[in-house]
Amino acid sequence: MIIETSDEQALDLLSSPRAVVVRLQRRVAYCEGAETHRTHAAGKGWRAAVDYPGTAVFWPGPACDEYNGRRLDGEIQLPKHLKPSSALMHFSITVSTIHAS
Repeated sequence: MIIETSDEQALDLLSSPRAVVVRLQRRVAYCEGAETHRTHAAGKGWRAAVDYPGTAVFWPGPACDEYNGRRLDGEIQLPKHLKPSSALMHFSITVSTIHAS
């Protein structure tokens, strides 16, 4: 991740590995009692549960060529039980990353 700003103080604050919070978000959605395709298409009866199974860890990266930028390298350890994003009829799992503040 490269953070750029002309404000030196803001750059120091924002480029700290602890200042950046990126989380893995898993959303499981399902439709209760969807009897027809029209009900499914209209989005009626959908329920969802959201959890956050992982948080990124960052560390200072190599120096940037940009005068007003800093680089952070990082990773998110994925849980072994984590299923990939998928959807089938009245059920879906969506895995994505979010920037938390």
